[in-house]
This record gives sequence, C-alpha cells and structure tokens, in this order.
Amino acid sequence: LILELCNYVALHNDSVQKGNWTNCEHFCYWEKPMVLLKGKSLGIVGYGQIGRIVAEIAEVFGMTVNVYSRDREAAVKSDFLSLHCPLTTENAKMINKEFITRLAIDALRENESLFLIDVKISKSMDITVVIDGDEGVDLEEIIRISRAIEHAEGMDRETEDFSLEVTTPGIDAPLCKARQYIKNIGRTLNVIMTDGKEYEGEIVDAGEESVSIEWVTREAKPVGKGKINVTHNATLLYSDIKKATIVIKF
Repeated sequence: LILELCNYVALHNDSVQKGNWTNCEHFCYWEKPMVLLKGKSLGIVGYGQIGRIVAEIAEVFGMTVNVYSRDREAAVKSDFLSLHCPLTTENAKMINKEFITRLAIDALRENESLFLIDVKISKSMDITVVIDGDEGVDLEEIIRISRAIEHAEGMDRETEDFSLEVTTPGIDAPLCKARQYIKNIGRTLNVIMTDGKEYEGEIVDAGEESVSIEWVTREAKPVGKGKINVTHNATLLYSDIKKATIVIKF
C-alpha cells in the first residue's frame, strides 16, 4: 500500500496497458512524480511478529522506524503509520484532528494553489475536511484528496470506523485564512470587528496580516447644496476581525 501511494502503481499499470509508455519518447516514463521512501519515517503500532517484519522491510527501503510503544509522539507524527493491533481503549482515538490535518496537508502539497481551511471530527467519527484554492477547487482535486486521506496508512475502518467528506466553504462561509481575502480582491466584503464596528466595502488589497477595503458614501457638499461621492478607506487587522463574509450580489 505504501508503494502504491508513493509510486502510483495502479495508475502507471493502467497507463502502460493503454499504450502510453509505448508512445512516450522517453524510456523513463511516469504519469506523476514518485516519492522516495528513503529518508521517510514509518510509525508502527503493534510491534509483534508482523510489526517487526514490516519494520525490517521498511529499513531495507532506508526508512526510519518509530515504534509506538517506545516513542508514541514520533510514531503518530511519522510520514506513514502502520497498524498491527486489535482495537483497544488506548488506540481507539488515534484517528484524531491532528492526524487528519497532517494527512490533508500532505495531500494538498501536490497542488500548491490549494490550502486547508478546517478539519472537523464528530463523536461518531464523521470527518469533514474543508479546503479552498486560490482559483477555486475542481471536483477532480476533491476526489484526489479524499482518496489520499481515506487510503493513507492508519486510516483503517476495521480498527476505527469513520466517514469522510472533503468539501469547500459555502458561499456564505466566513473567511478565516489570509489567502481567502487575497483571492477575493475586487469583491465586496462585510466585516464585523471585535469591538462591534461594522464595515462593508470592496477589497482593494490583502496580505498576510491585514485587509484593505474601500467604499463610497453620498455626503453633503462642504459648500453649497447637493451631495457628492466621498471615498473611504480602512485597513483591518485579521486579529481584530470577528467575522468577515463576501457579499453575494446578483
């Protein structure tokens, strides 16, 4: 399974069967970049006869083996996690938010335009992974990331049953990441600050720490009758924002 995840064995087998390698002008043929196991780490939970054999194989590939019974933190934070144990109260919650977050981030690395928004896990092990993208997220990427998480080492339904949903934020979902503000430059933003003040205006600039908005009001002329358009600007720190949502206009 590790070789499948790293080398896309099934993908390349199907591709060769279709004749893609034969038609390729290069002898070294691959559909996706392969990941070397040398230098990667493998966490093993259950270091019995099978666990020891798996450890020996991993070391042949040049992997660092972290045994859960010796160093729990290192084992769980390994690049791969292999379970060889019955379900007990001790290991029942190994599939937790930290673990799923790491798997999601690993899957997102293949496409740098995507980023993680949130991971939620209910008491009944309903897992929701929310992602976003600088230019949106297409269905193929959602499917790819869902498969990468679901088939990762450590995600074993026989050990701990779960459901998994990979989704994107709704159109009315509050913004919570700087990249969300950046991708929405030019759109109208409604902001409620922690001090209770409320702003609504077009996003004209956004960075890692703050967002700048601009809006126009009709105000009385300083001299004479009538009204004029007055442009206002505000730069708001993300740390001072309680809630920010994009205003949908039709």
